[in-house]
Formats: sequence, structure tokens, C-alpha cells
Amino acid sequence: MSNAAVSDVAVDEAAEKPRPGGSGKVLVILGLVNTVGVMAAIALAVVMGTRAQHAAPPAGEHAAGTGPAVGADGARREGGDKSRAEAPAEVASSLPPTAPPPNVPIGEFVVRLSSPEGERYARFVFEAQVRGQPEADVLKQQLPEVRDRFIGVLTDLTVDAVRSRAELDALKARLAKEVREVLPGGAVRTVFLTEFVLQ
Repeated sequence: MSNAAVSDVAVDEAAEKPRPGGSGKVLVILGLVNTVGVMAAIALAVVMGTRAQHAAPPAGEHAAGTGPAVGADGARREGGDKSRAEAPAEVASSLPPTAPPPNVPIGEFVVRLSSPEGERYARFVFEAQVRGQPEADVLKQQLPEVRDRFIGVLTDLTVDAVRSRAELDALKARLAKEVREVLPGGAVRTVFLTEFVLQ
């Protein structure tokens, strides 16, 4: 055998020989990955078990939909569809909390009231509660028309029309009707009287 052939064989044997300490690092990394995976699985099981306990009805009570169920073949089965009974609780817990409906400031109004006692003034501040943010944006664009309608209603008031709570509630209902004519389709929930001063 020639020197060239001997050196090629020595190089091939050196390439096949594992390096000391290299496989130990791989085993440590695999062990860490395995440990993290097991811990994540345990944490997930604990969280899911806690949710299932909160969603389940107390002992002795039946959840809605757990009575006799009717299968696709029309046969009645006892026990109902438990997955369907648990689904609303899971869906409700996964939904974000709903935000309160937005209020849109209508503004301040100072009006002179008709009174046999002399000149009297009233100051009102109103807000309209709407269904959602898109409706709030539309109402803000239509605010000049809404304010015009409010002024038309408020200028006809007398002192007697704002003395009691029932009369103020009737005024708010009338103003809500005016806003609903500008934004039809149930966009407006109510009108709030946020400030009121009678002089």
C-alpha cells in the first residue's frame, strides 16, 4: 500500500470517529426540551381541568340540554349531548368582556322658560347612548341636525314642564324620539340628562 492510500484511510477513520463530548451536549439539549414539553403539557392539563370544573353544574343539578336527546336516526337517548351543554360556558369564558355602549355628548342648552312668575331659565346637558361605535360616529356627524331638533323642543317648554322627575323623563323620551328620527333602525338606546339647573 502506498503512502497516499494509507493517509486517505487515516483521514476517513478520523472523520468517522465521534468527537469526545459532542454527543453529551446533544443529550443535555434533548433532555431540556423534553422537560419543558412535559411541564407545558402538565400546565395545560391543570388549566383545562380548572375550566371544566367551573363550567360543570353543581352536583344534583342538571345543565340545560342534558335531558333525553334525539339522535340522527330519531331514537331517543338518555343523558343528552353533554358537549353541547358545556359549550356555551366555554364560549362565554373565552369571549372578551363587552364594553358598555358609547355615549355621545349632545351638548349644553340654556333656554328661557315660559312662566307667569317672570323670566326663568333652565340649563340642560344631554348625552345620547347608542348601540355601538359606528353609530356614535354617525351621530357625531349628524350633531348639528340633532341639536337643532333639541332647540326646537326645548324652546317650547314651560316651568311646569320641568318641575318633576316624571316630566323630565317625558322630555328625555321626546328628545330620544327626535334623535331616532335622525338615526333610525334602533341605533339610539336612550337620552341622558347629565346636568340640569333651573333658575
